[in-house]
Amino acid sequence: MALMHAHTLPVVDENGLVLGDVSEWNFLQGYGADTFFSLIFRLMAHDQRFIDYCERTLVREIMTQPAITLPEQGTFADIARAFHQVEEKRLPVVDAQNHLVGVVMRRDFLERFHWEEWL
Repeated sequence: MALMHAHTLPVVDENGLVLGDVSEWNFLQGYGADTFFSLIFRLMAHDQRFIDYCERTLVREIMTQPAITLPEQGTFADIARAFHQVEEKRLPVVDAQNHLVGVVMRRDFLERFHWEEWL
């Protein structure tokens, strides 16, 4: 997540079907940290419990289900509705068989919308 600068990532099965998503919040809750900084303080103390938690916790145990996805053949209206429904910055895009084919970022949507035509 950190390498991709993502706060949420889609979770797919071995066939590429989208099952759900996992977020920073899911991770923090699973570890019992109320805030990002409470987690940092634990890490600073080299908490063995943190290391153990990371090694034993499976993604499927903390992910959010079902995933909010966008259809590959969706429209700008579909994107706007989906982003209105959830407070995410990225949403997975799936094909007709629910296989992950990409991700739409809110920034992508805003950059490609021709605001000058409507304002």
